[in-house]
Amino acid sequence: MMKVNRLLSRQLKKVNITSVEDITEESFQKLLKLVNQSYSTYEEDKNLYESTAELVSSEFQDLTKDLRKKVNELEKINNTLRDSIEYASLMQQAILPSPNTLKNFCSDNFICWIPKDIVGGDIYLINTLDQDSILIMVIDGAGHGVSGAFLTMLVKAIEEQVIAKIKNKALKPSPALILEYFNLSIKMMLQQDKGSKSNSGFDGGVLYYNKKTNVCKYAGAKTPLYIVHNNQLKIIKSDRKSVGYVRTSLSQKYTEYDIKIQKDTKLYITTDGMPDQEGANNSRYGIEKFKKFILKHQHLSFSKQYEDLKKSFMLFKGDTQQSDDITVMGLSFQ
Repeated sequence: MMKVNRLLSRQLKKVNITSVEDITEESFQKLLKLVNQSYSTYEEDKNLYESTAELVSSEFQDLTKDLRKKVNELEKINNTLRDSIEYASLMQQAILPSPNTLKNFCSDNFICWIPKDIVGGDIYLINTLDQDSILIMVIDGAGHGVSGAFLTMLVKAIEEQVIAKIKNKALKPSPALILEYFNLSIKMMLQQDKGSKSNSGFDGGVLYYNKKTNVCKYAGAKTPLYIVHNNQLKIIKSDRKSVGYVRTSLSQKYTEYDIKIQKDTKLYITTDGMPDQEGANNSRYGIEKFKKFILKHQHLSFSKQYEDLKKSFMLFKGDTQQSDDITVMGLSFQ
């Protein structure tokens, strides 16, 4: 009502009407004309607003419909990719050996394998060569996720060649020679010379154990072997050259160590995923923390060590995203 009174007051002022006495037939006609004009303008503005609102509403609905369609398409693509990666994960897990493979050689063991993504670049390989000897490899392939998983498939293919050659006496079961064979094979298969666009490879350790001689042989590429015995920790150093990369020479040689296995000796191999993990305070889990852990827990069963190690790692990591694939292996030979 107030709004109408204000509108009428403005029209009255336009025809010089300030009181009832000022109203004449002529002024009344002028006033009526002005009011009609104002009403017409109001109707036009109202119609324009309504038509504009309808247009905007229609365009918004079309835009919403298009957006919903695009979202549905992206969801379908994402689901297809996820299904493919999950299937690839099943394939990758299928090529991992069963821990039971170690049963005839190890009195106890654990394997902690945690990919960063659904699939990963870490892989462990276990092969019984004969009734007395076994070959164990822990591999940290370049990258993680899909690219890392592709490399693990290549590593698995080369490993099958290695085992065939060993059984055919064409290759000695020497960890150093096996790393050299992997290095040469990857560089040749991926054509990774100095001018290559591809640059893929791995860090890792190869361990050979013969229970008749009770001797373990080890060679590592940026992957040491940790030995715990009688409250003492010994580290078998690895070579500082990775396997297969462009900068690694075709003729790269690796150092091999012989280790006499004593009673209650425990061996550990880890990729860099766990030590390099950052926690909530931006510090790394670190290799020193890992070494303290295995020394402190040496008298516990490996199943208990596995539980406590995962708990320790998850507690340290907190809400921080996992940064790399993780593989840790603990072994105690009979």
